Amino acid sequence: GGLNCLGRMLARLRARSMVALIDVHALPCNSGCVSDGIDCANPLAFSADALVGDIPRCTGACELTGGERVCDGQVYHTRRGGGGGSRRWVDVGLRSIASLAEWVAALPAADAAAVAGLQLANEPALNSDGHDDAVKAYYRAAVTAARAHLPSLPLYLSFIPPNDEAVPAFVAGLVAAGAGRLVIDQHWYLNWAGPPGSQLGWEEMHRRACSEAAQTWRPYVAAGLPLILGEWSLATNHDEHVDIADAAARAQLRR
Repeated sequence: GGLNCLGRMLARLRARSMVALIDVHALPCNSGCVSDGIDCANPLAFSADALVGDIPRCTGACELTGGERVCDGQVYHTRRGGGGGSRRWVDVGLRSIASLAEWVAALPAADAAAVAGLQLANEPALNSDGHDDAVKAYYRAAVTAARAHLPSLPLYLSFIPPNDEAVPAFVAGLVAAGAGRLVIDQHWYLNWAGPPGSQLGWEEMHRRACSEAAQTWRPYVAAGLPLILGEWSLATNHDEHVDIADAAARAQLRR
């Protein structure tokens, strides 16, 4: 049903001279203790040894044990078996990439012209340390899976701390190895640039918005990598109320 709806939307976009970036926005357990529809304790999509089966939930008190969160024992049950080559959760994600790429490749030429690119993951392993190698291994395999069907369509890659070590060199290596056109999807949120509940003063807000934000993408620019700002927000103080009737607050917001 989802692909049928997407197919109809591509025709509508084309009629309006618009294009779409198709984004695999949430693989099964894309993040750890950040809900992507299901609230997994750990990012099983980027845990190389995580076998398909019941999924530990991020409920109750959680503790780190051996690099993984162990919570209160509640699980999501799955009827998905380990057949079809999807023995691990990472395999499920890679098969979804391959299937979606095959679908895009089979589109009528007119609809295919409305597809500007395919994004292979969104903020992989968000909120979970220690998955940098697994994220990069996933992307290597995902690029290969997508390129089997889409040899020239731009592929978009998203990274997020703490699993974003030496990304420019990694992406440059993929391109040098024949990955084709790869584009970085950079995200930046001012209101998530500090601990929850933190109170940012105006000067700190301005510093982060005007200086710190640009620093996050400068390494990609310096490396000559194509870049988009796919998600961007200057919302402040974790959605704390700002009285815009106050003249001083309005003056700060206009700076």
